Amino acid sequence: MTTILIGHRGAGKTSLLRRIKTYLPDAYCFCLDEEVERRFGSIDELFAQGESVFREFEKRVFHELIELARTAKLSFIAVGGGFEGDIPKECRVLWVQRTLDLSQFVFLDRPSLSADPEDPRIPLERYKARQQRYRA
Repeated sequence: MTTILIGHRGAGKTSLLRRIKTYLPDAYCFCLDEEVERRFGSIDELFAQGESVFREFEKRVFHELIELARTAKLSFIAVGGGFEGDIPKECRVLWVQRTLDLSQFVFLDRPSLSADPEDPRIPLERYKARQQRYRA
């Protein structure tokens, strides 16, 4: 069984994934962002080529991880906050959330998603759209 961890960046998906690996050492555990970076370079570099370039690499690696996960009894994949790929119906989805003021959605270690590259916050429109997608 594969469980996909979804949620906004900074919600704790990767931290939870590491804790799961501690408790379930035989489970396959993957952070999609880390796997993309390991194979294709830093997220910043990929985003510099355009968000759509990064999203294509992200989808490709996600499908590879899903295939690998099918060989395990138990697997977990944490996807990035903006992941837009299709999640297979046989997968469980765990929405990782934490109470967070929108003004705290500042991440200096990730590409800016704002129209203003100097503004490190997640634009409110993207936040709301992602909330709707996570609920679905």
